[in-house]
Amino acid sequence: MRKTLYFLPLLLFFALAVASDAPGVPVALVTGTEGTPVLVKPGDQSESNLEQGATLEEGDIISLNSDSKATIYFMDGEIVTLMPKQKLVLGSSSANSRVDDSDGQSFSIQAGQNTISRKNVNLTAKNDIDKELSSPASFRAEGVIPIAPAGLIITDTPEFTWFDSAATDKAPAEKDYVLIVMDAKNRELFRGTVKGMTNTLVKYTIPGMKFTQGDSKQRFKWDVYPLGKEPKLGANYDLAGVMIVADKKITNDVSAALSEIYSNEKIDEQSKLFLAGLVLKDFKCYSDAITTLNKLGSDSTVSDNVNRQKAWLYARLGANGSFMVKKYAALLN
Repeated sequence: MRKTLYFLPLLLFFALAVASDAPGVPVALVTGTEGTPVLVKPGDQSESNLEQGATLEEGDIISLNSDSKATIYFMDGEIVTLMPKQKLVLGSSSANSRVDDSDGQSFSIQAGQNTISRKNVNLTAKNDIDKELSSPASFRAEGVIPIAPAGLIITDTPEFTWFDSAATDKAPAEKDYVLIVMDAKNRELFRGTVKGMTNTLVKYTIPGMKFTQGDSKQRFKWDVYPLGKEPKLGANYDLAGVMIVADKKITNDVSAALSEIYSNEKIDEQSKLFLAGLVLKDFKCYSDAITTLNKLGSDSTVSDNVNRQKAWLYARLGANGSFMVKKYAALLN
């Protein structure tokens, strides 16, 4: 038996919440902040706290006090680290922007001083969210929703994620589950009992199990059940979760792009994780991108911009991902 949930009332929320993300053409992106840097808009000179994930337009001004820092990724690939008491005035590109020091000196950003080859990272945080909010999230009557991994992945040790909503009126409680993984020929590769919590997003990596990349993509199915509800060995059954392990070429391409970011000693750790998440998003490795962005901190501590990115990524995981989109809509409301 399967239930169907519709999230139509949330459509208007995301239309309003995300529409303000980039009213103009984005010139740059805030990838990391420290302290309390301030964003000044050129029109009305309004000031607001600069947050990770914010998009910047021509004319915007970033002002830093004595204990603030900020890392800015320009869409042309240039990366600028702003130090305390500096000010950045954005032009139409990095070459047309300038940095003002506290002593009154100004200088232009030199091309190639700190550049990554990845240009125009995908900043979308709206497309497909509305569609998934209006889509049904289907799950078994016992309420366990397999969420990720789904779609293309490059990691060989994926993080299996599910949510047990069988008793939403009760406090989270520990529970035993059975995780099953099969290959494309319906051969069981793993069946094991794992601990989890109800009313909680459970994350589990199978110890000692790796999904090695080959010359072509590989399809796997997986699912999780409350202990005692799992299908019996030898029975004819299907699993709800589908993940595609990337081939060696795709994996090498993604790994090269990520390596360029992680090996850059001029970029702070926050920026590395945020940029890596966007690169994985560009390569359509949505589950891996979510796992990477989760390393920035809990949903309650990261900026709304980061949570909107994760909502978009969950929306790309299909019907079961819309369950998480609904949760983020409630968080961002």
